[in-house]
Amino acid sequence: MAVSSTLTFLNPFEGPPVPLKLAGVLTFDPEVHFKLSGTPLPAIFAREGLLSWYRRGVRLMTSTAPNRERRAQMWMDELAARSPEYSDYLSDLQLASGGESHALARLGQMTVFEAINRARGLQRADLKPHQGYLEDVGAADLALVRRLETGDMAGALAHMAAHPILHHLLWPGAEDAIRKASHVNELIPLFGAMALDVHLGWMAAWDVDRAREQCRSSSCLEMLLPSAHRPGRNPTSLFFDELKQRLGANGATEIFNRIPAESGLDDISTLDRWSNGTRLPDVETLKVILGEYGLNQPDELLYAQLGCTRHIHMLGHCAQRLQARARESARPQLFWPWPAYPFEFPDFESWASNRYPFWLNFHRSRNGDGTADRSILPGCEG
Repeated sequence: MAVSSTLTFLNPFEGPPVPLKLAGVLTFDPEVHFKLSGTPLPAIFAREGLLSWYRRGVRLMTSTAPNRERRAQMWMDELAARSPEYSDYLSDLQLASGGESHALARLGQMTVFEAINRARGLQRADLKPHQGYLEDVGAADLALVRRLETGDMAGALAHMAAHPILHHLLWPGAEDAIRKASHVNELIPLFGAMALDVHLGWMAAWDVDRAREQCRSSSCLEMLLPSAHRPGRNPTSLFFDELKQRLGANGATEIFNRIPAESGLDDISTLDRWSNGTRLPDVETLKVILGEYGLNQPDELLYAQLGCTRHIHMLGHCAQRLQARARESARPQLFWPWPAYPFEFPDFESWASNRYPFWLNFHRSRNGDGTADRSILPGCEG
């Protein structure tokens, strides 16, 4: 029996499960990332005073009105007047709207990740490693989609095999499936599996960056991944272990008794549900707890770990839905590699325990961080 048969992943999004939006075939759309962070994309623009501008832009994208071009120019002019730091991005938009070929080419190569970063005034040099990783994979994903749309499976496979990141998503069975496919629709389950692996790689990039900030030589997030060593424990339950360790507490009762009644945490059942993994932790409650222990600092690692649990739940929840569809189908071969995981691992635990360390090492090497067992990281001496 597969280890994860008793493992429960929670839906980290509000409402009933729905298919997650992809930016291409290998990357989850930025909206997924923003929702998991607890700050949907409109809220990001609202914080910067650009919510109405953002909403008009969304409407413009689907508008067929005859004055669309004039409205789009007004939309760009408004942002340029309010936020001059976006001028480089807007200049390409304005040139492209006038038919300038080089600007059109630049925008045609721009992924949704780049567009959002540039629109927020972030250049490549300003990005953290996990943000840069998404731009890199997003650009490669865009190029892959263009090959797939023309039915060029050989070109798609060659593109992946030659790419410094995408080639790490391939295994012999996947290469054979891409080579034999006659239409991209035949590869949707496979690319879905690869998208989960890409996201695991994104988590590892985030992990490596946080470890540097915390001056740690080991992973900050790996302990939140379900494993065969702790059967049945989901990310929320494992997060509660980290919370107890950080607070020096033995369990939910000890933590609850430390919190005053006026804090709003008036029921120990919230902590009990965190402990048994049946309720997603929330930032507001964590903030109250950390405040009582004198640990409520912006860079407190538990905040990042709480956020990470939502991403792991998303991966597991998506994977288990794909597994169920493969097992229930009269033609399970159409869902290959499911019900197995990427690289044909039999369950979440074996997949994560093999692939997450791989991605950690990839990003440590890529970012010049050295090895995992160094006792002192660069810049953390003394």
